[in-house]
Amino acid sequence: MSGDVRSDLRAVRTTIHAESFPYRHRQLCVYLELTGHAGRSSGFVSAIKADSDEDAFASGAHTISFTDPLVVVPAVFRIQDCPFPEAGLYWIQFYCDEMLVEHRLTLILG
Repeated sequence: MSGDVRSDLRAVRTTIHAESFPYRHRQLCVYLELTGHAGRSSGFVSAIKADSDEDAFASGAHTISFTDPLVVVPAVFRIQDCPFPEAGLYWIQFYCDEMLVEHRLTLILG
């Protein structure tokens, strides 16, 4: 298929092992494949501690351009120096025009 985009995702994780807490992860990459009606949208990624709903960190806003609802648009958020105050479950959340997508990330000691 012409225009087919292939992605090779390596080191995809749902768990991060930390030597101690608080912990700073050098870089967190969030990869999304999005669709939408023609136009521009603004989106950002945040990390929320699941048991307290406290913000751990957030990316800046990114503009995402859509051309057609059938065209998949890849979006990559590279967030540097991510602080995790303690071990546990975090929700990695992507917000775009008041819509939410979330994925779990667990940080454990060791």
